[in-house]
Amino acid sequence: MGKRRRSRSQSITSGDSDYKRRRRGSTRRSELRESLHVIMTRLGALENRSTITTEYNAETPVQSTPGSTEKIVEAIQSLKWGSSRDYYVSNFDPNVHDVDCWFAEVDRAQVLNKWSDSECLSRIGFCLKGDAKSWLDDWVTSDRTWSNFKNDFKSLCVQKIDVANILYEVMSTNSDGYATYAEYARRSLLRLRVVQGLSDELISAIVIRGITDPHIKASATNHNLKPSELVNYLATFIKPVPSKSEKRWTSDKDRCYDKSLTLKRHVPSVPLKCFSCGRTGHKQINCRSKQKQSASAKQNHTSASVIPSTSAKATNSDVNLESKTICAYCKKIGHHNKDCFAKQRSDQRKADVNFCFPPKSRNSKDVMVGVVQGIPIDVLIDSGALDVSLISQAVVNYLSCSSNPTYRELKGVGHSITRVFFYVTLTIEFEEISLEVDLLVVPSDSMNAPIIIGTDVLNREGVVYVRSGGCQRLTYSPVSAKVSAVDTDEHAIRTSIVGTDYEKLVEILNEFTKFMITGTATSTVTTGSMHIRLNSDAPIYYRPYRLSFNEKLKVREIIADLLSKGIIRESESAYASPILLIKKKDGTDRMCVDFRALNRITIKDRYPLPLIEDHIDRLGKGRYFTTLDMASGFYQICLNEASIPLTGFVTPEGHYEYLKMPFGLTNAPVVFQRIISDTLRSFINNGTVVVYIDDVLLISESVDAGLHILRHVLQTLTDAGFSLNMKKCSFLNTEVEYLGRTITNGEVRPSKSKIAALINSPEPKNVRQVRQFLGLAGYFRKYVENYAFKTMCISRLTKKDVEFKWGEEQKQARADTIKCLTSEPVLAIFNPTLLTEVHTDASSQGYGAVLLQIHRDGSKSLIAYYSQVTTGP
Repeated sequence: MGKRRRSRSQSITSGDSDYKRRRRGSTRRSELRESLHVIMTRLGALENRSTITTEYNAETPVQSTPGSTEKIVEAIQSLKWGSSRDYYVSNFDPNVHDVDCWFAEVDRAQVLNKWSDSECLSRIGFCLKGDAKSWLDDWVTSDRTWSNFKNDFKSLCVQKIDVANILYEVMSTNSDGYATYAEYARRSLLRLRVVQGLSDELISAIVIRGITDPHIKASATNHNLKPSELVNYLATFIKPVPSKSEKRWTSDKDRCYDKSLTLKRHVPSVPLKCFSCGRTGHKQINCRSKQKQSASAKQNHTSASVIPSTSAKATNSDVNLESKTICAYCKKIGHHNKDCFAKQRSDQRKADVNFCFPPKSRNSKDVMVGVVQGIPIDVLIDSGALDVSLISQAVVNYLSCSSNPTYRELKGVGHSITRVFFYVTLTIEFEEISLEVDLLVVPSDSMNAPIIIGTDVLNREGVVYVRSGGCQRLTYSPVSAKVSAVDTDEHAIRTSIVGTDYEKLVEILNEFTKFMITGTATSTVTTGSMHIRLNSDAPIYYRPYRLSFNEKLKVREIIADLLSKGIIRESESAYASPILLIKKKDGTDRMCVDFRALNRITIKDRYPLPLIEDHIDRLGKGRYFTTLDMASGFYQICLNEASIPLTGFVTPEGHYEYLKMPFGLTNAPVVFQRIISDTLRSFINNGTVVVYIDDVLLISESVDAGLHILRHVLQTLTDAGFSLNMKKCSFLNTEVEYLGRTITNGEVRPSKSKIAALINSPEPKNVRQVRQFLGLAGYFRKYVENYAFKTMCISRLTKKDVEFKWGEEQKQARADTIKCLTSEPVLAIFNPTLLTEVHTDASSQGYGAVLLQIHRDGSKSLIAYYSQVTTGP
């Protein structure tokens, strides 16, 4: 019976759909018939006026004139639905739209599509709605053209437009109701043209506000688009087709903002189960066993005087049945709703994700709302969080992200220490900017907000934090393509001198302030260029690496910046190396070109790089040190014209080549070392300057001598075309960190950053990690007495025939090595004018040596330790 009903219902449904389809077809044919009838009638009237009436034989057909034939063809062509339209004309309703805006739209379509006046009128007839359609049907004139129609039609349109309603409708509309983002922008802009007095910035903001995709919304906001640029920009984004499971929601963002919805525990569908008999297939109310038991109980109750034992048994059965408690949440027997473990777990999950919904009121003026993976989350802006941004563990558990290992110690109020072992990288979308942030994962009880943004984000280039009264926002300020000079009066100078010496230093720096910049340098060095020579003529080419949406946006910004500064240009070269994004220490991204394939066929430049120990030995007599850092040093070196095509690289959106020397080329450090060494050759020879690639160190025994050297070095560098990075320069300090060492008053010790890396390294778990530890520790072996003997038990684990076993002996050796380095071992810098002694000792297990120097007063200075383990018999 059920099958018959379904088949009958299906037949009725199919019959209705066929009837509707036939009705639409007949309606379209009738409209075509009426249109042709009107056209033929009007063409006949035109022919009667243009020809002389003569008598003719009824049997002879009338010859049609050439003019009438052309008009018939033109009229029939105008009736073809689906003809090519290069420009879209929107519908017009005089009660809703502005007639002047619609006239302007039709005029543009007429010009772009090359419509004649009569063709234009026939095409816009389908766009008229409401009273406008009736006016066109009743319009009587001898010359039916678009120009005449505009003049007659405008006087009939009453200019009464509800501006408030139009604004409300546009603000209530989003991109989900349209097939493409470009169509949404086009329709919204047409509606907003009616409203007078809106600025271009406000119109763009209204349209962008309705874009539901947070990535596209943030991208459009950051580009500062004008209304005329919105449609073309949004046309580059393809809107994904929603799956069936997603059709019930407009977007993830709307889902989280819907206050009428709550997160409910998902209960999988299970077959019906009776709570009385325990069988499946029916409910308790329809249970036959229960009905039989009830009937039996009543019968036994009436005959209680005859069979008292049976009555007692039945009563006990009913009591046992009624004593079975059933949970209203999980539908299981044995506990109440308040004691349900499943309900408590679900409530806990709800409590963990209650940040999904924006609170009704915010007491803190520092809290903003950011969108992470489509979920709005409270974000606290804290300028006191130095170089860190934090996220609660509860938020990480809810989001879909991977944790990366790290180790940080965060100090709070009262010197309390919170240890952090993981961080996550997430994209946070605000109203005006989208940021990718590395967030340290902190226990939930240590956080007063789900996410805290610190100075590592606030100090990024282009990020602007604006706070006025109770309002605050994070926005983006585009970096100027031109490099602005640094005013030394407004920026703190890193120096230890004061008084008149400081004033002299400022005076010198002000002479060269044009060459002390921030950002990417645009100057060009004139003392040399780079030549790339290959041992193969076969071009290197690769497809571009795949990038995420956010990475593509960042690559666009980087490419635009490099193009504007003349560092790269568009290319048609046969060479194409891929690019990838690398994280800097400050969290920003650097675009690097993968030149590994090109480097394999490059003829190596054998110019030597300086030995670090030789440089350290030259610093013994120095008391004041000045460090100069080249601003984007490699970008200041030009490429030879023949070498430019070899640096071609591809992104997912273009093909470019370098005009300046890029990072990643095998000969780039050597070329830079040669050019800057040739530029400062006279200072290097007299011992006042040492240079290691782009790090320039000035050495002096007094402040006056240091100022004199500084002026001449700056003059030489600027004459050659070099620019300096003011933020990384320091002047006339008595202590300096150079090439991983700390130098002061003729003494040298390991830099704190290098020691911290060794201390924070994890305890080795395999041979590879053992080699890493020995590599870090071996960098400072000259500072540790008997280093080889102390680490012998650790080095033994790297042999192939030795089983890896990290025991107490290895732990103690590691701890002793770290202890020696953390006690800040100090060595004297070698002085070639002093008497030198070498003390040696050897045994079957190894040998060692100590290098000493004797001063004129008889005291000795320790220069270095040396030790080595023998291989044994």
